[in-house]
Amino acid sequence: MGNVEYTKAVFADHEDLVDFGNYVFKVDFIELLPKLYKPEYKKDPDHYIVKENGKIKAAVGSYPMEMRVCGRPLKVAGIGMVSVHPYSRRKGYMRALMDRAMEDMKKNQVDLACLGGLRQRYAYYSFEPCGPELEFHVTMQNLRYVYGDDRETGVTLSKVEAGDTELLEKMKELHDKQPSYVVREGNFYDVLKSWCNVPYAVYEKGEFIGYAVTDGNCRNVFEIVLKEEKAIEKVVRAILYSLGSDSVNFHCAPWQQSFIGYLESVAERHLVALNSNFTVLNYVNVLDALMELKSTYGKLADGELTVCVQDVQCFKISVKDGKPSVKEYDGKCDVTLPHLKAMRFFFAPAAAFYDYGVDISPEVRSWFPLPLFYPKQDMV
Repeated sequence: MGNVEYTKAVFADHEDLVDFGNYVFKVDFIELLPKLYKPEYKKDPDHYIVKENGKIKAAVGSYPMEMRVCGRPLKVAGIGMVSVHPYSRRKGYMRALMDRAMEDMKKNQVDLACLGGLRQRYAYYSFEPCGPELEFHVTMQNLRYVYGDDRETGVTLSKVEAGDTELLEKMKELHDKQPSYVVREGNFYDVLKSWCNVPYAVYEKGEFIGYAVTDGNCRNVFEIVLKEEKAIEKVVRAILYSLGSDSVNFHCAPWQQSFIGYLESVAERHLVALNSNFTVLNYVNVLDALMELKSTYGKLADGELTVCVQDVQCFKISVKDGKPSVKEYDGKCDVTLPHLKAMRFFFAPAAAFYDYGVDISPEVRSWFPLPLFYPKQDMV
């Protein structure tokens, strides 16, 4: 094994770090996630690494981000590039690096973390798949039945390029007006291009009205942001008519009510999926923000619930006259839950149908699941 060093990457490690990730995952990380791996962003120190005899053999990225929900900042860590060289496996490297990343999240008072990966593998580190994401499958046949041969919408789409500086500024300004979003630092275009996706500007009669982000084959639309949500009908039609796909999956956050209302009325089918793997480190901050967000698109029933999440936090959730509040609580709690079960109870789509064995009033039960949603373009 020789000399083994556990450390954080430095700027001088950039080329080796990217080469290592490309080798393990068989991808081009600069193309896949330019927002993280272009050298000018200097994200190398966000990686915990193991070196054997000076060569990188394992890595875990923990990227600090900020999510704003109804104007409230939440500190987020995105976990990515979790990797071990094939010849260095079963040495405990991944566990050691993940443990260090989680320990630093707590020290840095991170509210929430997310990652992609196998459920049981990351449950060990307190992550659980949750967060409701709606997906609507719309076909050309759906549109023919509803609209016949009329393809006139007045809406056009234009692929956005890196040099469209003024246009990208307009898109970012629109993005930042959403009730819930992740602060996108650096080059907005590089964020939109994450996961090899393609951004389009949307125009109605020549006037900019918003943007959309699709995958490379235009089989999925991961993000639509419009000046006026009522334009969604024309935009959905224009996407199918002009981008060459006979069917498209549209992904929505729970708070995008106008989008959901239209897509539900026309789509061939839809499903409610799990958005990502999450862990909440500060329930008070996250629940308080998401309860307020939910109150913006649906009336919350009055009620009160005290909860103790074992080894994490105890708190009281209350709603009075439709206004929610979440505060720390040191009294005897109505409900005690282990962390992973608490994640599902508060945030899993199944919470709309299953009580998780928790005896609470119907009014309180109606609060959940909460709209924990992380956009595809901000995942790492």
